[in-house]
Amino acid sequence: MKNLFNLGLLLVISFTSTAFGDAQPTQTQQLQLAQQQIYLLESALAPATSVGVVKLFAKAMQSRNGAVQYMLFCDTLQQQYLSTFQQLNWVSGTSSPNIASYTIQHGKKNKFTITYQMSLQNKSAGTMVDELSVLPVKPTPYTTQNYCIATYTRIPHLLGSN
Repeated sequence: MKNLFNLGLLLVISFTSTAFGDAQPTQTQQLQLAQQQIYLLESALAPATSVGVVKLFAKAMQSRNGAVQYMLFCDTLQQQYLSTFQQLNWVSGTSSPNIASYTIQHGKKNKFTITYQMSLQNKSAGTMVDELSVLPVKPTPYTTQNYCIATYTRIPHLLGSN
């Protein structure tokens, strides 16, 4: 996966230097380059399994990476959460309390429960739970994913419980 990422990045850099030489790309060209870069990054990160999607989502939650969380959502959830992620500058969650660890339970029909162990100043701060369902994605030329998160529910009442 890392080699694929490096190859994608090299292709973007090579294309940029070859296509534009010393000239500055126009705003439209810069946008096209950014879109291509995002597509290549998403392609390199895209998990091949539904379990892989959930594992990457939990890791993105732990690192507060809203861009990866957004990438893993199906179109409907992307539309629902786009403005939220943009307002947060693609950084989700808070620095305190933080997610110290997590466990994933695989239920029936690609339904998953992620239980996050929260930490505040290196002390347990209870748990937080997300429930997700994952669906296969119909391949298209514009699709980077094999699976996406179709439903996402935060179970808020568990925060602070032990």
